[in-house]
Amino acid sequence: MSRFAKALSMTVAVAAFALLFAAIGSPRATSADTDLKATITNFYAAANAAIVSGDTKALEAFLSPDYTDSTGTKGIDSVRNQIKSQRTGFPDLKYTVSDVLVDGTKAAVFSVISGTFTGTVPGYPTTGKALSLKNVDLITFKDGLIVSISSVADNSSFFDVLGYTMTAPTPAATAAATPAK
Repeated sequence: MSRFAKALSMTVAVAAFALLFAAIGSPRATSADTDLKATITNFYAAANAAIVSGDTKALEAFLSPDYTDSTGTKGIDSVRNQIKSQRTGFPDLKYTVSDVLVDGTKAAVFSVISGTFTGTVPGYPTTGKALSLKNVDLITFKDGLIVSISSVADNSSFFDVLGYTMTAPTPAATAAATPAK
């Protein structure tokens, strides 16, 4: 991984932690927090099962009809489309949750997304490369259902799997792009 990609990874990690602390606030465990942690564990298990089977019904049971995804797309169809896309490009994709922090109706979920690019992604040749992507999902609940998920991920490994090489801009290119004073 290039120095630029490593620096980008570190920037993403710092941003994720800043978002986490802004969203979560001070930790204080309650029985409701424990219930949400169990719900989150079951949600990610249902996501993994949906990726394997293509059946999203169990996953949809966790989502509010008002659900909004990371891109701002509203509705449960966005989840169906995401699972279909993930299955197509990375048939063995899996979310492994490493930590969950809950405060009231908000949660931060730290996970690693892993899989192998053996399927198809439009415009990209299959590489057979393994993916291991650090991810943080900020989840908001209402009435026990997920109303939104915002994700922050270290996408440098994703681009590597697709065959991109990330390099820092050259000083000449940076100077050319900088407007004159």
